[in-house]
Amino acid sequence: MTSPDRCVSSDDAMKRRKWVWGVVLSAAAAARAADPEEPPIGALLSLLARRAALYESVLYRFECVEDIRLERHRRDASGEMKKRESMGVRQRILVEKGREGEPKEVRLAMDRDDGARLDKNGRPVEVRLPDEFAPVATAFPHAQVAWFTAAKQKGLRFEVVGESMRERRPHHIECRSPADIALEFLDAEPLRWRWASTLQGTKCDGRASGQMCLEAATGEITAVEFYGTTLVDHGCVWDFAHPFARIELEFTEAKTGLRFPTRVETVVPRGRDVEVFTQRFLDYAFASVQVEERLGGTVLPQSR
Repeated sequence: MTSPDRCVSSDDAMKRRKWVWGVVLSAAAAARAADPEEPPIGALLSLLARRAALYESVLYRFECVEDIRLERHRRDASGEMKKRESMGVRQRILVEKGREGEPKEVRLAMDRDDGARLDKNGRPVEVRLPDEFAPVATAFPHAQVAWFTAAKQKGLRFEVVGESMRERRPHHIECRSPADIALEFLDAEPLRWRWASTLQGTKCDGRASGQMCLEAATGEITAVEFYGTTLVDHGCVWDFAHPFARIELEFTEAKTGLRFPTRVETVVPRGRDVEVFTQRFLDYAFASVQVEERLGGTVLPQSR
């Protein structure tokens, strides 16, 4: 997943996204905001940076199964959103390191037993996502959580999400555990507007920004949401009310305690329609994961 570049120039598009996400306030987040025992934000960011560095050592040594579901919705004459159609695809993913160190996916066709389909020479059959899934084809949620190294944190501003942000941030991320701390991460530089070959004819450039839930004891990310962007008077602004994507990380790698994505939901307005992509990741397998350091906390057995 790259930096958000979905510019919306009409109130209608924002209303469509509001239908999917709504404006919610987590009671747990409110309780955390008032908790005097919260660790200093500097300590959280230090844990987060250590965890991101560890994550890079594991990123290129795994495979998993990805199950993607696409649902198209349209607002009828009464204003109600109704599902028009849905489709799905299921593929196995191998992760390799690209020439410049970036993560690279290799997608494999699957047989009826969820194994890789083989060609007549016994080699796995490589496939691509169908065109209908283009909005998420280049997204790689497994790499998102490796962004927050000490070097990359320098380009972001961080703030604890709480009631003091209510007027500025109508949406607060919901964290499943009361022990998690909600943090906003925001590009330290203003968004940049330019012409582009998109549906809107424009594009907003900037570092991906949003909110995340962190385990206070370890710096592990348990969920991330990304802000969309809106075009206002030929200028780009963040749409703080309506995140366009949410990543949930509920699978824990046993040797490191690092969390990996299990579910991603992405909302893409397309004219009168809204496309909702739900990606599920399961059956993780890691190859020779060895690290010298372990982040704190208890690793719970996972079952899917």
